Amino acid sequence: MAANRDDVFEALAQDPSVADVLLAGYRLGITFGSDACMNALGAHYYLGDIFEQDFAKAKELYQMAVDHGNLQSLINLGYIYEYGRTGKPDFQKAYECYSLAAALAPSFEAAYKLGDMYARGKAVDRDMHRALMLWERSLELSQDVAERAQPAIRIAQLLVDPECGTWGIDADPLRALKLFQDTEVGLRIDIADGQYYYKNRLREAIEGQEVARSLVEEEDSDLDY
Repeated sequence: MAANRDDVFEALAQDPSVADVLLAGYRLGITFGSDACMNALGAHYYLGDIFEQDFAKAKELYQMAVDHGNLQSLINLGYIYEYGRTGKPDFQKAYECYSLAAALAPSFEAAYKLGDMYARGKAVDRDMHRALMLWERSLELSQDVAERAQPAIRIAQLLVDPECGTWGIDADPLRALKLFQDTEVGLRIDIADGQYYYKNRLREAIEGQEVARSLVEEEDSDLDY
């Protein structure tokens, strides 16, 4: 997939009219009822990577794909609502999208997004135990290091949070260090694949390693006495 993506952007750099050919191809697929084409075109409008960014079109295509049974579009629609891409944020609708996607099929993405809702207290009461449980479930469902990065950084940040004890969660800087390292690897893969919006999160993962490492060293020094 990464090679195909690179090929597309290389072709676009040489001939911008390639975008028109791609759009025609997606529209043809949509005419034949392809939910994959609906979701893919919606994603391009959401990201603005090939076509001009248009959240309204993205939402329309995601909803169309959902109506055709596309579960990834259900999650993507959740992002539209959660971040208020076409109006004010609607956390209840976002929660419903993520919950339904998680209920219909195991999904690492739906699981960590549900965890986020509980961690932030959006549409539900804040519950860090449930958030951690959902992030751990997402980690279990992750199929490669890139997918692992998203739940990993969330768990790692929680395990070094000075307030984790107030939630009845034991700090674990050594595990956090490993998770931050896993996150760095996964995010570097994503960024190399063109997902540049993860650069800030990559910085968080690198800085998190330093925090976790210093806490591990403190624990080691305490054992010397």
